[in-house]
Amino acid sequence: MNNISKSRKLFDKKSGEIYKNLSKSIFKDYDLLDVFSIAMIIGKKRGIKANMGKNEAGEVNKYTMENKKTFLPLITCFAIANENSMDLITDEVRCFEICEAYAKSGLEILEIEQMSKSNEELLTDFENEILEFYDTIN
Repeated sequence: MNNISKSRKLFDKKSGEIYKNLSKSIFKDYDLLDVFSIAMIIGKKRGIKANMGKNEAGEVNKYTMENKKTFLPLITCFAIANENSMDLITDEVRCFEICEAYAKSGLEILEIEQMSKSNEELLTDFENEILEFYDTIN
């Protein structure tokens, strides 16, 4: 997988704003790719896949993604499991599209839930959700 476009959107403009707000509070110690991964899993676990806009600017560049060695394999495995198709192993663009749609939904869920719970409660809840999701794919 080395056909990554020079820049991927990962988050559209609205989701980018949500990320910026979350990164000032609950996710202040997390980088963009970590939050993307958490949001992706939350969106998938809740069964909500958003529509992505076609013309939004990229939030994460190729260099950033390539230097986080676990990120590309994570999204590839996630997409393959989601679509139940090994054909995706060579379709980087489709893998990103699948993961971005779930991450966008997950960010919106994170934003809404942050309004009603403390940061500690949210992190505990999301950690539990991620562990439950992990158990379902094992």
